[in-house]
Amino acid sequence: MTYFSHSKTKDGKIVGSKRLIDHIQGVQKKALHRLAAAATQFTQFNTHDLQKIIEIITLYHDLGKYTSYFQNYLLGSKAEMVLKQHAKLGGYAAYQFALAQDKERMALLTLLNQPF
Repeated sequence: MTYFSHSKTKDGKIVGSKRLIDHIQGVQKKALHRLAAAATQFTQFNTHDLQKIIEIITLYHDLGKYTSYFQNYLLGSKAEMVLKQHAKLGGYAAYQFALAQDKERMALLTLLNQPF
């Protein structure tokens, strides 16, 4: 199955317009490119740790878009409003991933960066 991050209307029908993996990789590339400017604001982390935080956030943020709830919503089907929300799942997963590596401060940053 192909998963999408965005949709558009084509010939009166809603279709997927951007593959989710392409979207995630693009967001991650842009975020890592902007790392140099952001690094001065987070002096408690070294550049390697900041890069890791950005990678975790960008990889996990759209995790919920892989659910059937979000894909159905995106492609025009009726969706339960709460279940179509995608960022919460990614935020929780990113938090658990970083916490499992004994990186509590990093885990909190990944969780707080997700829109709730």
